[in-house]
Amino acid sequence: MIVATDTYTPAPKVIALPFDRHAWLAWLMQNTPSNWRPDEWDSEHWLFTGDPEKTETAIWRCDGPGCHVAVLGARSLCHSCEDQLLASGLGQEEFVASGGRSMVRSVPGTRPSCSVERDGVQCAQEASVRGACQAHHGQWRYRVRRGLTSLNLEDWLRAYAEPRPAHLPCRVGACTSGATQRLPCAPTTGSGGTTVAK
Repeated sequence: MIVATDTYTPAPKVIALPFDRHAWLAWLMQNTPSNWRPDEWDSEHWLFTGDPEKTETAIWRCDGPGCHVAVLGARSLCHSCEDQLLASGLGQEEFVASGGRSMVRSVPGTRPSCSVERDGVQCAQEASVRGACQAHHGQWRYRVRRGLTSLNLEDWLRAYAEPRPAHLPCRVGACTSGATQRLPCAPTTGSGGTTVAK
C-alpha cells in the first residue's frame, strides 16, 4: 500500500493584511461629520465615549448600585462590585437590590496611589480596587482563583506585592490617565512563519 503524504504548513496565527493608514485616515476624516453623536464624539481628539443610556451604544453600566464603571454586558458587574458581591455572601439580585455596595470606584486620574510600598518605594500606579492598582489586584485575583493563596487582598499586598513603575501616558489625546496595556506594534514574521508582535 502506498500512502501519499503532503507537507503540511500551519497557517500563521496572525495574518498581516495590506493596510494604507493614510488612506484610511483620509476616508475617516471625509466620512465622519464633526457633529456626529455630539455628546459622545470628540472630533478634536478623535475620541468616542459611548453613552450607556443610549440604545445605539453597545455598552452598559455595571449593575452594582451607584457604580459608574462600563461593562460589556447588561446586568453584569465590574471587578470591584464582583469582589464585594462575593464578600457579601448575597446573590447578585439581592446584592443589587440591597444597595450592598460599600465602595464606589473613582474616575481614573483622580485616584490615590496604589498602597504597595517596599523599602520606602511606593507603587507609582493609581489605586483601582481596595487600595491596589489594577495590576496588583489582578495578580491577587489570579492566585486566589487558583488556590495559590488564602490571604485577603490587603494582607497579600503587604506580604508579596512589589512596587510597579508609572504607566506610560495614554495614547488617547483626551485621556488624563496612564496606559494600562501595551498594544501590539506592527507585526513581524518570526521563526516558522508565525507572525508575532514586537
